[in-house]
Amino acid sequence: MKEPDKFWIQIKHLESGQFYELAIFALSAMSLPHSNACCERIFSKVNRIKTKSRNKLITDTVAATIMTSECIKIKEGCCYNFVLRKEMFDMMTSKNLYPKDLVSTCGIEDSVVDEV
Repeated sequence: MKEPDKFWIQIKHLESGQFYELAIFALSAMSLPHSNACCERIFSKVNRIKTKSRNKLITDTVAATIMTSECIKIKEGCCYNFVLRKEMFDMMTSKNLYPKDLVSTCGIEDSVVDEV
């Protein structure tokens, strides 16, 4: 059997419905990762990004950094060839990186954020 997923999808859609629950179970079992290596790689990236000196990074920033890293890896294979466009650089301001509603909920003074 070369394509077990297609087999279980056919079983799931049988008119008799006799093996419907078994097919759902089989498809669910096949969707589980074979190992946790992928998850561990993401956790390692988070630990490399969010260090003691950068412990105040907000979750959105960490998530965006990881997403960017993964997208660059898929498209170009390496970040060494990545060219930062002017529009991207212009978006990297304290107002965009640290929105006021987030700052006020964290208890940080506005003047501290403006100085960064």
